Amino acid sequence: AWPILPFAGLEFGLLAFLTYRVCCRTYQKDKIIIKKDRVIINCGIGNKPCIHILKRPDVYLSVAVPQKPLDLIALTLVDNSHRIEVGVFVNQEDREQIRKALTAAGLVECVDRWWV
Repeated sequence: AWPILPFAGLEFGLLAFLTYRVCCRTYQKDKIIIKKDRVIINCGIGNKPCIHILKRPDVYLSVAVPQKPLDLIALTLVDNSHRIEVGVFVNQEDREQIRKALTAAGLVECVDRWWV
């Protein structure tokens, strides 16, 4: 039993660590506030948000259309000095809702493969 028990403890410890990491990732969020002069993006996990402030006249939504059927679209808010990808952790339907909401809020959309 002594050669097997250390590996069982290692497996249990790895399982506990990975479960903890997945649980923490479920609390990830992006909050986008669009004002007249700026766009504020709060992204992060729990109490450690990362705040980005973009100038509204320069901001546009860059949409990367997938080349393969199973890939997801990539949504990136871009200005002169920042490129911030939003909605990384959501599915395709939610990304389409984000895309519609941002264009409805007045952001210009630029698609990378406009000829398709």
